[in-house]
Amino acid sequence: MQLHIIVFFAAEGLWLAYLLTVGRTRDTAIKLSVARPAIALVVAAMLIAPLAAAASRVEIGALHAGVLEWIEPQPPWWPFRALKVMTGNAAFWPFLALSIFGIWRQRIQTVQGTIFIICWLALPFVIVMVISYAITPFMLERYVLSGLVAFLVMAAVGLASFRSKSARYPIAALVVAQSLAHVHHHWRAPEDIQWRDAGAPPRQRQAGKKSR
Repeated sequence: MQLHIIVFFAAEGLWLAYLLTVGRTRDTAIKLSVARPAIALVVAAMLIAPLAAAASRVEIGALHAGVLEWIEPQPPWWPFRALKVMTGNAAFWPFLALSIFGIWRQRIQTVQGTIFIICWLALPFVIVMVISYAITPFMLERYVLSGLVAFLVMAAVGLASFRSKSARYPIAALVVAQSLAHVHHHWRAPEDIQWRDAGAPPRQRQAGKKSR
């Protein structure tokens, strides 16, 4: 939870910094639109600071206790593999193609919106990789779920960028079918330990693994 809070504030701060430094800050309306979210972000940070400090102490204690030692180091291309795992092997490639197409189609008309989604997608992976290489291995899909949401939004933008409905609907049906197939496969053969297995006694947990 602590990491998701950091990612949220970092993403908002990065976007506001982009608007102030690269965006059209000479426009008064844009200055006001940046100032108000910035004030809201500072107030939110002040309100959540006590909770974040307490959570940080707990997580630092868990780190020193070796609770995270089971996480294995991952290669630099882990973000690509993580998105592939979270979306499914079959559905990932249409999502990737739609994302690239959406960036290409929207690069001129809505450049700021495109940059916002790219930052939203990349920042969780950057933070997790920095922690992993500087402190301890931390590359797990659960910590970059916000990046997955951005990836799906980018794919949706790419799908909406098709001008012809005759092309848009079949592609949408293909993506939905492949996503449902991934969900069905995961229900039949979970790729990670489940809550019921994690809470079971060690002997019963080991028996469950062998039965799979």
